Amino acid sequence: MPKFFVARALALVILAGLAACQPAGRDAGPAPGTPGADALPYADSDAGWAMLDEFRDVLGGGVVDAMLSKQDQRHFRNAAGEALESRPEGGRTSWYNPLSGNGGQFNVNSMFRGPDGRPCKRLTQKVMAGGQAHVIQSIACKASSGTWGGLEG
Repeated sequence: MPKFFVARALALVILAGLAACQPAGRDAGPAPGTPGADALPYADSDAGWAMLDEFRDVLGGGVVDAMLSKQDQRHFRNAAGEALESRPEGGRTSWYNPLSGNGGQFNVNSMFRGPDGRPCKRLTQKVMAGGQAHVIQSIACKASSGTWGGLEG
C-alpha cells in the first residue's frame, strides 16, 4: 500500500478519535467566544438543565443518554430553556439535530401561579429519537432566584 494512503488513513483515524473527545464537566458545547457558542443561547440555562433532568427522571438517565447524543441534549436544553424563559401560553419551541436526525418540541400548555405564588408553566415535551416518540407532561415553576424546577421544588 502506498505511503500516501497509509498516512491519510492514519490521519483520518486520529481525527475521528479527536472528534469523539468531549470536554469534562456537565456540558460538551463550544467554549464561549468560539464560533457556534451563541447559536444555542439557552443551552446552558438552568431551565434547560431542569427539563433535561426531568426527562431523565421519567425515562431513566441511562435510556436518555443512550438515545440522545451530547449535541442532541444541548439542542434539547436550548429549546426547553427558550420555552420556559420566553414563550407565552400556547407558545412552542422546536429542536432538530441534523447529525443524528433526532428532534422534538416543547409546547407551553398553560401558565399559572403555584401555591406559593411562583410563576409556573405546564408543558408537553415531545422527543423523536431513534424512530421512537416520547411524550412527557411537565410542570416547571420559577424560583425567586430565577431558576426553574418542579412544582414541589
